[in-house]
Amino acid sequence: MRIAHVISGLDASSGGPSTVCLELARWQSLLGARCTILTARHDGPSFDAVPARDAGVSLVELEPTGPGRLRDILRCTPDMGPWLKEHGPSHDLFVLHGAYQYPTFRASLYCRRHNKPYIFTPHGSLDPAVRGKHARRNRCIDALYHDNLIRNAAAWHFTSVEERLACERPIWRNSFVEPLGIDIDALPPGPRSNAFRQRHAIPADAPLFLFLSRITRKKGIDILLNAFRRLTGDRADVHLALCGPVDADLASMVAGAVAESGGRLIAPGMVLGDEKRAAFLDADYFVLPTYSENFGVAVLEAMAYGLPVITTTGMNIHTMLAQSGRTRIIEPDAASLHATMRDVMAEPWIPAESVETTRLWLQDNFSWKARADHLLRHYEDAMKGSEP
Repeated sequence: MRIAHVISGLDASSGGPSTVCLELARWQSLLGARCTILTARHDGPSFDAVPARDAGVSLVELEPTGPGRLRDILRCTPDMGPWLKEHGPSHDLFVLHGAYQYPTFRASLYCRRHNKPYIFTPHGSLDPAVRGKHARRNRCIDALYHDNLIRNAAAWHFTSVEERLACERPIWRNSFVEPLGIDIDALPPGPRSNAFRQRHAIPADAPLFLFLSRITRKKGIDILLNAFRRLTGDRADVHLALCGPVDADLASMVAGAVAESGGRLIAPGMVLGDEKRAAFLDADYFVLPTYSENFGVAVLEAMAYGLPVITTTGMNIHTMLAQSGRTRIIEPDAASLHATMRDVMAEPWIPAESVETTRLWLQDNFSWKARADHLLRHYEDAMKGSEP
């Protein structure tokens, strides 16, 4: 099967969908599919594409155009039309990742004109908590073109039952649920190196909570900052590392909290590679107090590294996570988060399951090899269903 995965960009600031696209194409290629990733080039930091290329994935990055900030927002790529005309006929299926971007719109237009089946993977983009941020704009785009794009997909891929239930545009012809995955073997636990702590002047014996994701409103940043402010009144030694790119509308809030903390709250920006691994290994707890989270790859990564995790019912897969024995699931509010963070320090949290048992649980439920194989089967079913 020849598959073209289409995504607006692979920039690290986009978070989960970018790394998911790379890993999914990589594992499907290792399983025998011939995968291409078609995307717009981005000037900033991007996730490492070398493992995907080594697995045989063809990465096509087209140059976006447009004035100033619109260039990065719209990702309009004039060369996509000629590329699709030349290479589109040789692909059996297109997989469109995410909503409201030019590359996915242009690919869907090609597919509809040439009777090519395509899968739409929203990555949580149609959740009410996401769509509410630009509600009027989104309704206009829906009416202009986006409803046609998603309505005519051969199938929709949801990563959880909860995502499908919450979706604000239930206009699919067919849909399936299949979780995403992580490469557990690439995330080995290890002894604390203190490299991250030393780099950011965090004492070796200080309790350290780690948040590692995009710093955006839906992740519950207001909850986290409120709870941590109260926590510093309970414990003089507690620290929080707020790692990730900061949305513009939260920049002043985060900067103010850092200044107020007296060095106990750090916001080093995006961490990748060895620094990301060091952050996981040096932390005591991982925290993601999200209002809405489609999947939460970073939560699974934290568990693979051996960290106990505090997250919320806003995680679409929170019911599954509760079975792991290494998570505490709370309601997404500051009082619940403060109480839980305070309690796990007052009486050291000993998770019900060992790190080794949790890694086996992750392997059984979220292995990329299994998930990629299952998705190939879903793709085949959708292609059969799309035949005239």
